[in-house]
Amino acid sequence: MSAYTAKLHQESQRRNTLVALDRAKRKKDLQQRLAPLDERLARLLTTIPDEMIRDGIQLKSLQERLKGRKGSTCHPGDLGRALARLGFKRKRKWVNGEPTPTIWQRR
Repeated sequence: MSAYTAKLHQESQRRNTLVALDRAKRKKDLQQRLAPLDERLARLLTTIPDEMIRDGIQLKSLQERLKGRKGSTCHPGDLGRALARLGFKRKRKWVNGEPTPTIWQRR
């Protein structure tokens, strides 16, 4: 009987450990999603190669990578202001009188 209870106790500890790890992971994910946009954007920009940043980044590509508080994408105006605070400048190009997608480059 004691072997049975020891096995139950061991299994209970294993499950408690798994539950605690799962809770910690969910908490970390939630904290990252709830972090201010400037922090999330700065973290995202560190993952993008410098060459791409030099060439310019389209707002839409950043917007797709940043999830908002409720799972949707962040507002483009908020993202543009956050980029400006991080030292980026909006640049528009025109080809044959037609606008091309706006890019953001470091100042």
